[in-house]
Amino acid sequence: MADKMQTTETTDAPARVLIVDTPESVAHIEPALAGAGFEVVSFSSADEIRACLRQRDCDVVLLDVEFAARIGLDMFAESATSEGHIPTIVASAKPTLGKVLRAWNNAASFFLKKPLELSRTVTSLRDAVDNKRLYERVVARIEDLEKANEQLGRENQQLARQAEQFETFEHIAKSIASSLELDKVLKEILLSIANAVQFDRVVLSLIDWDRKLEEAVMGMGIPEDKYEVVLAEKVWPLSDDKIAPWAKQVVHHKAKYFSDGDFGEGETANKAKRLFPGPMAKIPLVVKDVVVGTITVDNHKSRRPITEEHTAILERFTEYAGIAIMNAKLYMRAVEAQNELKQAHEKLIETERLKTIERMVATVNHEINNPLCSILLSAQMLQTMLAASDEAIKQKAKSILENADRIASIVSKLENIQRTAPSAANTDGKMFDLDEIMSNLGEN
Repeated sequence: MADKMQTTETTDAPARVLIVDTPESVAHIEPALAGAGFEVVSFSSADEIRACLRQRDCDVVLLDVEFAARIGLDMFAESATSEGHIPTIVASAKPTLGKVLRAWNNAASFFLKKPLELSRTVTSLRDAVDNKRLYERVVARIEDLEKANEQLGRENQQLARQAEQFETFEHIAKSIASSLELDKVLKEILLSIANAVQFDRVVLSLIDWDRKLEEAVMGMGIPEDKYEVVLAEKVWPLSDDKIAPWAKQVVHHKAKYFSDGDFGEGETANKAKRLFPGPMAKIPLVVKDVVVGTITVDNHKSRRPITEEHTAILERFTEYAGIAIMNAKLYMRAVEAQNELKQAHEKLIETERLKTIERMVATVNHEINNPLCSILLSAQMLQTMLAASDEAIKQKAKSILENADRIASIVSKLENIQRTAPSAANTDGKMFDLDEIMSNLGEN
């Protein structure tokens, strides 16, 4: 426990006895009481007796019921039953049942018959004082236990809050580890902040260093019909004459910022006063020593103060938000690298395909050109030899020569296919249009 339980110590000082009786009776009994370790006091007026009782300036009262009746027994009853009560021993020379009942009704501790037996009187006084001191110790102990119980209750509440916070942190940590959806994780963090400390609003902003702006991107505690408007208003410059009031402390010094609605003077300050009329705090969100955003909380409606304890919790949440953003950035970089690798792989495959086509074209050219030359030569000779022959035979020879010329033209076109751009390649399973390919090459 933070505070050690304190127990009230009782004193061993001599007990102080107030005797309310005749001066002769006081003189008779005082030596015996003094010898027993008591300090005797007595007064002749009711005002003095009342002052002694009111100030608790005695530990026990010994009174003669007949003598005290002239003063008023009510004052002794009030003293005996009030907080920090003074035990009262009543004595009477002529005890009756009525006097005894009256004494008990007035909270008497003992009833003695006069003339007083000194030893019994001393014992009664000592028992009354011991009972009083025991009662005081019990009361003090009860008060100590009540204080300890209150302290334990406060500590138990604090431990319960901490346990709840740890559960929240664990849940967020698992979300960060299992999810690559940055928006989902950040929403959980903002919701956890709002629930953990119950702020009126929680807003996440990101820093755009290129444009030198702090821009709100997500919030909790904002009415749905005003959500987009409020976020659009929470765009703050980080430079020039309209710089945000907290920019230097939060963004540049990486320190938290508090305000109770006072942001100074100027256009931006007036805007801040309008949006944050009550207590607010802003915590930097730092990733690898760079402020990438901020988390802003405020109590613009409840006006509850925002304490250091609250911001300590916020700082824990901003650490998780930073981890989530860093994980998201690493994931995006990995996705970009994977896409770049995929593109490079596809480009390599395309290059290898074109090289294969080039080798195939060269092979086809070689394998077709040799017999084709022989066919062309034979067809030309045959056409010459059949000059005077039947017209039908001459047409057949002419057809052979034309088809051979066509094959030669196709082979000539294939020689240039290796210069075809990848975009010109037909990937839909249909035949190449060589004339179109050659036309494209001519335009290039």
